[in-house]
Amino acid sequence: MPALVTAGKVCYVPGPNAILPQVLPSPPQHLPDGRIVWIITPSAIPQGIELSIGYYYVAGGFGIHVTLVPDHAVLTCTASPPAPPHR
Repeated sequence: MPALVTAGKVCYVPGPNAILPQVLPSPPQHLPDGRIVWIITPSAIPQGIELSIGYYYVAGGFGIHVTLVPDHAVLTCTASPPAPPHR
């Protein structure tokens, strides 16, 4: 499964991502020891798309931003994730 993993920044393409709920069908599990477990469905990732996982720093720890990006796309990379879309 192609993936882009970054530390200290998140990389994404602007806009909504309708396929992501199929790739990550349930929220992450936060284990008592601090680990986070996320179930990924690789077969739901279309060809030509890769999973982007960014670890970024927040007060008191870190955050995780997960999205899908087209292979070889021009990405926006920042120290924090984009604001969620308004509905």
